[in-house]
Amino acid sequence: MRDTTGPGNESRIVPVLRDTFFARLTAHLRAMQQDANSAGARFSHVKLDIRHLAEGPMEISTEENEAIVRRVCSVVAAAAETRAMITPEQQNIYDVDYLVMEANSGASLEQYLRWASVAEISRIVPALRVVGVEDIAELAKRAIDIAFPGGVPADDETKSDHTDWSEEQERSLETLFLELEEQNGRIINTLASYATQVGA
Repeated sequence: MRDTTGPGNESRIVPVLRDTFFARLTAHLRAMQQDANSAGARFSHVKLDIRHLAEGPMEISTEENEAIVRRVCSVVAAAAETRAMITPEQQNIYDVDYLVMEANSGASLEQYLRWASVAEISRIVPALRVVGVEDIAELAKRAIDIAFPGGVPADDETKSDHTDWSEEQERSLETLFLELEEQNGRIINTLASYATQVGA
């Protein structure tokens, strides 16, 4: 019998154990999903997104990258008070960070869509695409379509009359937030990389 415990075999053993763990966890969650589906309409809102499990741990933002993003956002915030000029690239970084911050604060994209201005909401999908997170841009677009099925209101005053969302809309926005939440680290790292690339 071949010895797989000796030196040099750790790099082969760890991936196998990891893949076995995720395979078993994925199977278990699939069974939970089936149970929830068979339980009837009372649990129709229960959805378990397990696609990311096979990919391993979520990406974690680095302190250095967080500092880069904070610096740019501070510049934009200060410029808003002094009416100083900022670059489109700085605005993109600020808008994306604001999305992440507000959504995390309320544990739902409802929080962002309720408090963001019409101008900010109109900019967010293009900003996400420009900085390099196309999948999050699509997620944000889905959230906007759910919150404002008739289109983004023309101005902030009109928008305030369209934020009395139904329970179904709120559940959908919470579900989308779960997809966003697990990408927080990657978004921050991508923003920092974009900031460095464009000299923001």
